[in-house]
Amino acid sequence: MARGAVAALDAAGITHGVGKSVVIMGFDTNKWALRELLLKNWNYDGQCSPFQASIVDRIIKDLENGKPPAQKKIIIEEKGFDARTITQADVDQYGLGE
Repeated sequence: MARGAVAALDAAGITHGVGKSVVIMGFDTNKWALRELLLKNWNYDGQCSPFQASIVDRIIKDLENGKPPAQKKIIIEEKGFDARTITQADVDQYGLGE
């Protein structure tokens, strides 16, 4: 969604990102969004449990095989990235797809 908002801002000639008119915060955590942070076109991007699918898949398969979940509460570590501190290594390690 932030990508579409940025496209609209660009089309309107409105600056965005670090030190610009509009602060951009996204929750995409894909490589494209993280590269936008590196370029300072966005201010922040955070994960919203993008890696939960594998955990949910495992739980469903266990349930289908009659095995109850080992835990009632599962907390998935999430990360946030700031344009002032993100590195290319962060993009490479945590960026999802393109």
